[in-house]
Amino acid sequence: MRSQRLYCRSVAWLFLAASFLPHYAYADANLPDGHQASAGWDAAWIAMTAACLLFIQAGSLLFGAGMRRATGLGAIAQINLLALVLAVIGFAAVGFNIAFGQSHDLPFGTAPVFSVLHEGPFRQAGVVLYQSLICAVAAIILSSMLGARLSPRQFIPAILVFSAVIYPLFLHFAHGDLFVANVTAFLSHLDFVDLAGGVFLHATAGWVALAAAIVFMAPKGQADASRPTPRRIAVSIPAGALILAAGWTSLNGVFALVASADVATVVKNSLTAAAAGASLGAVIGLRDGQGALLRNLCIGALGGLSASTAGSALLELPGAIFVGIAGAAIAMLGNRFVTRQLRVHDPAGLISIHAFAGAAGALLLSVAAPLASLPAGGRIAQLWVQAVGIGIDFYWSFGAAYLLFRLSIRLPVVGRRPVADAGDDTSAAEWSLPFDESERVAALAKATFEAIMIHRNGIVVDGNDELAKLAGRPLDDLIGRSIFEFLRDGEAIRVSEIVKLNDDARHEISIELPDGSTVPVAARGRDIVFRGEKARVGCFVDLRERRQAEKRIRHLAQHDPLTGLPNRVLFTERLTEMMERADGNRAFGVVIIDVDRFKDINDIHGHQAGDAVIYEVAARFAALAGDHDVVARLAGDEFAVILAEVLSVEELEAFGRNILGAMAVPIDIRPEEQVNVTVSIGTALFPDDAMEIDALIGCADVALHHAKTSGRNAMRRFLPGMNDLINKRRALERDLEQALHLGQFELYLQPRICVEDLSVSGHEALLRWTHPTRGMVSPADFIPVAEASGKIIQLGEWVLEEAVRLLDRVEGHISVNVSPLQFRHADFVARLARLLEQSGTDPGRIELEITESVLIDDHSRALQILTELKRMGFTIALDDFGTGYSSLSYLSHYPFDTIKIDRSFVQNLSTAEKTQLIVRTIIDLGEALGMKVVAEGVETIEEAAFLSRFGCHELQGYLLGRPSRIAELQKIVAPRLAAQLQAVQLLRRRHVSADDEGRSGVRIAEARA
Repeated sequence: MRSQRLYCRSVAWLFLAASFLPHYAYADANLPDGHQASAGWDAAWIAMTAACLLFIQAGSLLFGAGMRRATGLGAIAQINLLALVLAVIGFAAVGFNIAFGQSHDLPFGTAPVFSVLHEGPFRQAGVVLYQSLICAVAAIILSSMLGARLSPRQFIPAILVFSAVIYPLFLHFAHGDLFVANVTAFLSHLDFVDLAGGVFLHATAGWVALAAAIVFMAPKGQADASRPTPRRIAVSIPAGALILAAGWTSLNGVFALVASADVATVVKNSLTAAAAGASLGAVIGLRDGQGALLRNLCIGALGGLSASTAGSALLELPGAIFVGIAGAAIAMLGNRFVTRQLRVHDPAGLISIHAFAGAAGALLLSVAAPLASLPAGGRIAQLWVQAVGIGIDFYWSFGAAYLLFRLSIRLPVVGRRPVADAGDDTSAAEWSLPFDESERVAALAKATFEAIMIHRNGIVVDGNDELAKLAGRPLDDLIGRSIFEFLRDGEAIRVSEIVKLNDDARHEISIELPDGSTVPVAARGRDIVFRGEKARVGCFVDLRERRQAEKRIRHLAQHDPLTGLPNRVLFTERLTEMMERADGNRAFGVVIIDVDRFKDINDIHGHQAGDAVIYEVAARFAALAGDHDVVARLAGDEFAVILAEVLSVEELEAFGRNILGAMAVPIDIRPEEQVNVTVSIGTALFPDDAMEIDALIGCADVALHHAKTSGRNAMRRFLPGMNDLINKRRALERDLEQALHLGQFELYLQPRICVEDLSVSGHEALLRWTHPTRGMVSPADFIPVAEASGKIIQLGEWVLEEAVRLLDRVEGHISVNVSPLQFRHADFVARLARLLEQSGTDPGRIELEITESVLIDDHSRALQILTELKRMGFTIALDDFGTGYSSLSYLSHYPFDTIKIDRSFVQNLSTAEKTQLIVRTIIDLGEALGMKVVAEGVETIEEAAFLSRFGCHELQGYLLGRPSRIAELQKIVAPRLAAQLQAVQLLRRRHVSADDEGRSGVRIAEARA
């Protein structure tokens, strides 16, 4: 507000001072048509010129604030006032003599011009003031185009060079004989027409602005000039455009008075051209959409008015309409060229309005004006003269400005600042902030390793060195930028939404580097008061290392460590994607392959030879598969292939024969030692054999079983008669329903052993089914059937109730597996609450084990359910960690207490170094996050020793205790096993103690140093 009041007072004083100076204007002898000046007319011209300047200033203030949405009125007021003062000083001190002085051996005025002005120094001051006001108008035009997009160190020299050199020199070419005869005023001698400054005011300023935009404001992509205008500034744009039009029209009238032209004609033609241009802009705006209407209407009106400036006194009504429409069209086309081809950010279209439309209006004058009004005597002759003048203006104004600006950016005091893509004038912060380094929050910023940024209304006002490192730009280059230039939306939230929030929560977004690459970051922020005004502070944490670790773990978890092929999880995912894309209309094949008698190879030749066989078999399968096919290792000797481009049974069988042929070649297992390996193959075709993933794999499995029973080293494709196993599965589903009512299920408990003291810390509840005729049915057989039929929900409820009942008979807790279908059930939490209420059980003794699949489907609901379960007092375990996506974000977002390492990793500890790396990584991760780590499927003392050595908290497996009825539970670990594990623990404690002593010694040495 202070800068706005200062601005208005300064312009008002200038207007009053100009109004009371009695004798200024042109020398009587040099006025056109013998017009004799009088003190009254001189004072009137100055007063009217100052009034027009006031209108143009006010219009620029409103129009600029509306179009440049990041720049406030106060900043624009400061800029316009500074431009006015600098232009008056530069022109009065240097430019006046260049424009109107006597030229000798140089192409511009050098001799003082005051000697030809009579009536004393007061008269001389009036002339200088009048011409300086005209130069100030040109400077305001230039300022409205550059605005706050240049920093002060760039803006000040640009205005000084413009007012002292560039503008005066072309003015000398066009009107240099106004006071004294000058041969170098050659455009005037050629009858060049530019009555009100369409070229020497508008076009000159426009070319200089274009040069400054190209040099100082390095483009960063194509600007979006068609964004909808916010409602809060929708009024200032048309208001500013109307005031600008009034100021320019009035100034055209003042020029008409000076040139003894018909003022009414000039005003009428100016307004007609503006109206015609506005009409064209409105038509184009309606075509481009409602959001572009206001902008195109203003550009059209101002473009038409700018085009009429050069010769509005010579035009008739049809000519004014023609010039207005043409000027508007050229302004809008020029704006597209500037923004799209030159990639210069010009949302208001001011460069094209002044430069393109102003120059085009002077050129079109030779066509639109009556022939009798053309001083050159003919249209072709006048066209040639106008083209010469416009060309000289462009080459001089743009060329000189571009050269000077290019040289100036090499100076450290000037430098370069890129312009914003998003349409905001990002140097506004440098105009609106004091440059007081003592106010920086450097001490706080340097005390943290996180990147810190403070922004106001989306414009960066401060930051620390870590922000500069993270963004890949100097801090001085970031200050004043829009945050939307380098902050990119995250997958879950947009940057604009984060700015509106004040929730202090972490959000994952990214920062774009100068080379176009992005850095993932975790961002959080809150509103603060900074330097007396509301601002927002944000901090950013680099997530690149975490993402790389997450990607590495995901790859290791989804691929077989020996062969590098996809594992079962990734195979299932790819098969699901293939089925969704095919949508039942496109065929593809599934092949299941088993290595025949692979156990014999391991037993006879050793596991190393077995690994060599598996590796070579995988390589041969991959070599036969196509680019779009998927080859996976499902288990030890089981492989699967998805044939994406197989369309018929014949092609499927041909692929199977190729596999059998490739396997006919012996495999090297050692130097000069080979083994003959055969495979059995089962195939199924989608959608002919099945249209669901489990059914399709089941069909291929059935075919594989028939290949094995037929003597191995064979291939069988699925036939309808082979589905006996599927029918048995349906029968199992019927029996499952009866088993629920007849009470054929019971819970077995398997102990979990605490590594630290080898005590039983708890038990996992495992469901067992004793069928009256089938005997003991494996969970691997009936659990998938229960999940497919939906009966898993009833089974899950029974398991929870039975586990609660058994709590009084065991020590520690009981872990219960929760099916994804049960977890997603709407009444899951409510039923647990009722169970606790009815039984009075301590929920802390119940551990609920869930798998990653429940987290993938619905992140928000899963988080809500887990949070509620934690509130109720349950402990939560992430089961089978490492077999799915195993995203680190799960561990940070969800309230897990325990991580359970899947048995597949434990079983491979002795055979694959990569598996050992994965297991150690998971243990270290759980330790860092304060979570308990439990290993499943521990069956050998070597596995238990490895896990104990590297810090696993609890062990579970046949080695430590088989699942059994509660009456048969094992209370303690076998003494011999306990002794071995205690020895490992003792060794581990010694290593930890030695490491601690070593670190302590280092710290003591450092302290002494």
